Amino acid sequence: WVKDRLRERGLRPRKGLGQHFLVDREALNNLLAAAQIHPEDIVLEVGPGLGLITRELALRADRVIAVEVDPLLAAQLKESVTTTSRVEVVNADILQFDPGSISSPSYKLVATLPYYIATAVVRHFLETDFKPSVMVVTLQEEVAENMVAPPGRMGLLSVMTQLYGTPQIISR
Repeated sequence: WVKDRLRERGLRPRKGLGQHFLVDREALNNLLAAAQIHPEDIVLEVGPGLGLITRELALRADRVIAVEVDPLLAAQLKESVTTTSRVEVVNADILQFDPGSISSPSYKLVATLPYYIATAVVRHFLETDFKPSVMVVTLQEEVAENMVAPPGRMGLLSVMTQLYGTPQIISR
């Protein structure tokens, strides 16, 4: 599906943006189950890419705000998923995105994050006054291990994530 979709649109993953696309249905189902999306939820999706997760979120949530830095992917996503009023596509750098702009005091964050930006994104949302109620992110295993590290092995990321929440590794 992903390769065909990219080919149809004349797109390629951009290495400089760390783009990768979720293709594993079991991983998608694990992500959605962990997020526990309810019909009244507002979901902020980081890096929606081709919109596979976005479509599933839109079936479950009241509203999905999909923030995509790549203008080409954001444009194709606007064409393909905004036929429903539940999805808003924002072409922006997530690190410049103001969580306070979400017109709800409570939201959930869902993302598949590239290695080079994962820590920065997690910090951005943990340090804001408008923290998500739940963050469900796919990460490189070593970043996830760092988040859940016990005392004696903790680093800055584990201290910060454990200060604001209870990080768990849901699936590998």
